[in-house]
Amino acid sequence: MTGLMLADLLRDRAHKHIYLKLAREYSESDLLGLAKDVAGRKGITNYGAYFMRRFQQLRGTMRRTM
Repeated sequence: MTGLMLADLLRDRAHKHIYLKLAREYSESDLLGLAKDVAGRKGITNYGAYFMRRFQQLRGTMRRTM
C-alpha cells in the first residue's frame, strides 16, 4: 500500500513498481516523509525523478525494514 501512496503523492503511477520495491525495503515513515517534502515543493516538473535523486542522496540515513 505504501508504494501506491508514494506513486500517488509523486503523481507517477507509471513507475509504481519502483515505489513498491522501495516500500518493501525501507521504512514507511522515511519514504512518506521524503515524498511529502518533494510533493510540497514548487517549481518541480518531474516529482518522481526529484524524489529518486533525493532518495539516492539520503539512502544511507534511511531505516531498512529487512
